[in-house]
Amino acid sequence: MRAIPPLPAAAAPQPVLGILGGMGPVASAAFVRSLYREAAFRREQAAPACILLSDPLIPDRTQALLEGRGDEVLCRLIAGLERLEAAGATRTLAACVTIHHWVPQLPPALRRRLISLVDVILDEVAATPGRALLLCTSGARHVRIFESHPGWAAASGSIVLPGEGDQARVHRWVFALKAQRRPRAVLDGIGEMTARYGADRWISGCTEFHLAGNALRARGGDPAAIIDPLHVVARRLACFMAPAVRRQ
Repeated sequence: MRAIPPLPAAAAPQPVLGILGGMGPVASAAFVRSLYREAAFRREQAAPACILLSDPLIPDRTQALLEGRGDEVLCRLIAGLERLEAAGATRTLAACVTIHHWVPQLPPALRRRLISLVDVILDEVAATPGRALLLCTSGARHVRIFESHPGWAAASGSIVLPGEGDQARVHRWVFALKAQRRPRAVLDGIGEMTARYGADRWISGCTEFHLAGNALRARGGDPAAIIDPLHVVARRLACFMAPAVRRQ
């Protein structure tokens, strides 16, 4: 049998984005699709390289936060990021905003290679004029993921937080999107709430809202009405794949 020749040596290591998904599975799969829809390449061999590890067994982050049971979430976060790096990922991304509560507890090497969605959101808000309504899980609100971040001071004047009753409604939308129930109806509710709070746009502070953003684009809506960290990463992937120093 003829021997298979070895692969030619690459001139430089190929940048590979490792995505820890499954939180929920449909949203992280949709991010991979957005990654390729947004990327600029003429030949498929020039397309971005990525690895998706979809792990739906990661416990519900809000429930873990409210019940004080975060150890399993942290362990699975560390294990998932390590598996991605072992598979060749040069930068990583956790496709869940609420799980960023545990990011400060990561080993330093894992933290350095992680693209923080909270960083992305707050940087984008600070650079965008107008008021933005923050849509995130009740767990993220409970532990003040955004308010405790170093970038909050620069962005907070542009962020509107829903009241208690509306926050409960936002959290229900998250699970409606996870169950793939009526994303367009959720989108209509978001539009009503955004207008009621006098905001110019809304923030996808939970990755499930990436699905609502896709529904908005499908109906011909204005993408500028959303600050979605997954779309920001997809559009500017080359910048995010460069080595960076984390703020957290």
